Amino acid sequence: MNKKQSLINEKLSEIMLLCVLVNNHTDYCVFMNLSGHVDQISFRVCESKARWQRSLIEQEFYFSHNAPPKLNQKLDKIIDTLTEILKTNHIDFGKFKSVRTTHTTYAMFNA
Repeated sequence: MNKKQSLINEKLSEIMLLCVLVNNHTDYCVFMNLSGHVDQISFRVCESKARWQRSLIEQEFYFSHNAPPKLNQKLDKIIDTLTEILKTNHIDFGKFKSVRTTHTTYAMFNA
């Protein structure tokens, strides 16, 4: 494993830990799925554990199709968002792009 792969693995591990902490210490419900066989990450923050079907933020991307700097930026944004939720118990929706669905859902970055 090279240095870039190691850094990506560390960030993915940090995101998984932050997901557990947000789920345990806030009302939000967070999901992160890693589909290693196709190098895809699916991430979403939902309104609450009771309303886990209602996504507030969601994003999917293939990390094999991103240059490492772009991938690092995406992973850092997820880390920053989860850290902010833990610190403030709030989501600053002004940082995200609104996506139209049956309710407002926000994307963290452009695909």
